[in-house]
Amino acid sequence: MMVMAWSLPIEDVAAAADIMFLLLFLQVNIAVMTLRQKMPNLDRGFVIPSFPLIPIIGLLTNLGLAIYLFTFSPLAWYVAAVWLVIGALVYFTYFSRVEQLEKPTEILHEEVLVSRDYSVLIPVDTHEQAQTLSRIGAQIAAQNQGEVLALYVAQVPPQLSLADGRYFLKGGREHLETVIEVCRMYDVPVHTMIRLGRDVAESVRKTAIENASDILVLGWPGTTSSAGRVFGSVIDPIVDNPPTDIAVVLQRGERPLRRILVPTAGGPNNRRSVELAVTMARQEKENPPVIVLFSVIPLKTRESARVRMQKTLRDLVKSTDYPNLEVKTAESDNLVDRILQESKDHDLVIIGASEEPLFENILVGTVPEQIARRAKTTVIMVKRRSTPFHSILRQTVLEPTTGASVKRDNPTRRNGGNGNGAPNGDTAAQS
Repeated sequence: MMVMAWSLPIEDVAAAADIMFLLLFLQVNIAVMTLRQKMPNLDRGFVIPSFPLIPIIGLLTNLGLAIYLFTFSPLAWYVAAVWLVIGALVYFTYFSRVEQLEKPTEILHEEVLVSRDYSVLIPVDTHEQAQTLSRIGAQIAAQNQGEVLALYVAQVPPQLSLADGRYFLKGGREHLETVIEVCRMYDVPVHTMIRLGRDVAESVRKTAIENASDILVLGWPGTTSSAGRVFGSVIDPIVDNPPTDIAVVLQRGERPLRRILVPTAGGPNNRRSVELAVTMARQEKENPPVIVLFSVIPLKTRESARVRMQKTLRDLVKSTDYPNLEVKTAESDNLVDRILQESKDHDLVIIGASEEPLFENILVGTVPEQIARRAKTTVIMVKRRSTPFHSILRQTVLEPTTGASVKRDNPTRRNGGNGNGAPNGDTAAQS
């Protein structure tokens, strides 16, 4: 600052300071939107009308004014850029390390037997969940010569420090041992982790990113005690903005796989559902099941749309290396009921998320959700990871569709909670 004041004209010094302040206010607007997405349950002392419109307007005007100052003083921008570079170097070479040392330890236990490139992340919270998810995760890992990462998150209440989270670890190791036993039958190595966290969903997200997991397998009981949520307080934030490919499993009994139904309408998510069906089918070596690609065409569909659908199905068959593959189409104006009717003759339904427009950030469309709730057999819903651009929008601007019917500025009313942001009776297992 002394060098700038001594060496530059006062107008350029003032312009450089203005640019720094405008960039600071720009970050404040981004932080407001990001925090309301990542921590919607915080008790806030103010309300932002028309959220997120006002922060977006503030962000754009801050940026516009900062860019305009280039026409007034290009030198000020050069000075501001150098200032930012110096600050970044100082932070990443020193202060980031100090920050990490000051943070409480989140990972209490981690055991790695064999490290492999392909990783299947399985968060577990109950014995039943550990058995179901580990079997599916082991099948996926075995097919891809990968490993299973079994995660147990001990949720620490806000009134306690993270260090006190050790008191909430009871049973965690037992669930991880269950995963190890199941995976041993598939000859799949298991990487285990016990982690502390305020927010289970955020802890799962961190683990997926830090370990570069290829797919995240989540268990859903079919109901939730969180008001305004579709899948629950843990699954909803993850599915709205997936850090990796995800599979949400609704288990209904266990029976041999003879026929797998894959409702499809084309798109990357449907392709992933077919890939998952093939992965699970290949594990049944003695009696390989039949995979049925099923498409429902509305009655009044134009001929051109029918032709496109037939081409989509043919392309899926050509790109799928599996011998027991069938293609079936039906005509009906009630998509959900027709798929449910077809599912009665199958042992497993794997359905991909609907292809959503940019500003309709729903995890899985209403069709997969309804099918999962009403089907009599096990259903797995599949969705691909968010692109970097979509991820940024979903962390700032976009409202999560899974809880869109409830206002975000009143966390107590949304969750039906107790006023401190903790939903009543909502556990990781229920979510």
